[in-house]
Amino acid sequence: MFLVYLVPVVFAIGCQGLRAVPDDGGSEEKCVCNPVVNVGSPPCNYDGHMADLQTVLIAQQAHITRLQNDSKSSESLLAEQKKITDSLMERVEQLEERIRSKDAVITCPARYELFKGTCYRFSTDQKPYNESQHTCNEEGGRLATVKTNETHDFLANHVRATTKGNTWIGLSDVETEGLWVWDDGTLLVGDGVWGTKEPNGGIVENCVHIYPAKDYRWNDSTCPSSYYYICEIYAPQNPPPLARLATSYQRTCYRFSTDQKPYNEARDTCHEEGGRLATVKTNETHNFLANHVRATTKANTWIGLSDVET
Repeated sequence: MFLVYLVPVVFAIGCQGLRAVPDDGGSEEKCVCNPVVNVGSPPCNYDGHMADLQTVLIAQQAHITRLQNDSKSSESLLAEQKKITDSLMERVEQLEERIRSKDAVITCPARYELFKGTCYRFSTDQKPYNESQHTCNEEGGRLATVKTNETHDFLANHVRATTKGNTWIGLSDVETEGLWVWDDGTLLVGDGVWGTKEPNGGIVENCVHIYPAKDYRWNDSTCPSSYYYICEIYAPQNPPPLARLATSYQRTCYRFSTDQKPYNEARDTCHEEGGRLATVKTNETHNFLANHVRATTKANTWIGLSDVET
C-alpha cells in the first residue's frame, strides 16, 4: 500500500505526539500517517479557517447544482446562492494571501518557479496524464491545481511565452463523469476557466489541459494523449521538510506516500517523522483522503485502524 503521512501543520511548535496502539500486519500496501496534536498558533488558525471555508465552498457548490437540477428553484434564489459562493471564494483567496505574506524567505527546488507561495515546474517533455501525474508525485508534488484566475493567468501566460503547446493540469473526472476532482483530492468549485463549449468530451475525454487553440483556457481531452505538464509544490515560509510535501485539510497536514510498505513499517515511518498513521474520524476527512487516492495512485492505502490486539 502507499503511505499517506499526516504531520503537524506547524513543525516548529513543540507538540507532544500521541502514542499509537501497537499493531501487527504483513502485506505491503500504501498508507496514511496522522499528525501530533495541533496547537492554536496564528498560522494554524489561518490554515484552519481556510480549510473550513473550502469545505463550505464545496457544500455550497453542491447545493447550487441541486438547485440547477430542480425545476422549481427560482432564478433569484439560484442567483443569491451563486453570490454567496463568490463571496466565500473571495474570502478563501484573502486568507491564502495572508498565509503567504508572512515575512520569511521562500525558496523553490531547482527548475521550479515561485508564484503566490507555490512552486511550479513547466515540463519540456510530453507525457500522458497518468505519467505526468506520477512524475510530479515522485518530485514530492502533484499536477498543478489551478484554483484562482490569477494562478491560471500565470500558468497560461508562461505556456503562451514558451512551448505554446497543450499542457496538463491536475484536474480530471476519471472516476465519476462530470465530477471534476483536483490532484490534491478537492473538488472543482465554481465555473472553472473552460474554453468555449468546454468540457464536451463526455466519458471519452476525462483529463484537463491548458488549450492554446481556445485562448489558453481549459479543455477536456483523452488521458493517454501526450502533452506538456505543470508540477506544483507548496512552498510555505520556513517550513519543516515534511510540511513541504504535505497537503493541508481541516488543520491537519497529510503526505501521501509514493512507496509501499507493510502496515508495521508504514506505522513506524510515520512515528519517525513525528506523526502517526491517519485517524479518519469524520466522513469529510475520509472523502478528502479517498478523493486524493482516487485522483493519484488509485491503489490500496493504509490508514491507522486495526483490531490486532483484540
